[in-house]
Amino acid sequence: LAEGLADTLLGEYALVRQVRAIEEGLKRISKEGAVTYGIESIANAANQGAVETLVIEASILRLEDSSKAVWEGVASQVESSRGEVIQASSDHDAGQQLLGFGGAIALLRWKIE
Repeated sequence: LAEGLADTLLGEYALVRQVRAIEEGLKRISKEGAVTYGIESIANAANQGAVETLVIEASILRLEDSSKAVWEGVASQVESSRGEVIQASSDHDAGQQLLGFGGAIALLRWKIE
């Protein structure tokens, strides 16, 4: 029972982190804050070490096309600059909103043009 409960709590914690990160991204977008979306813009920010948190819809990292390698490279770059990568599910409203931004948003350490 305890293991099942721990798994449930960890799953809920992961979901809460996903939703909070997506909501923070949407809030920053509405205020023209330190956030970006779109593969080219996110890759550029990652190159500069500006990505604090990359929230990416999990299935994008499982695609079998050329974008998979690009996204894997971006995620690796974010992690190497001490950023966090959160794989989000599209099974909830926030995840559906994420898909509306191309499946990924990046919360930035500073605003980039």
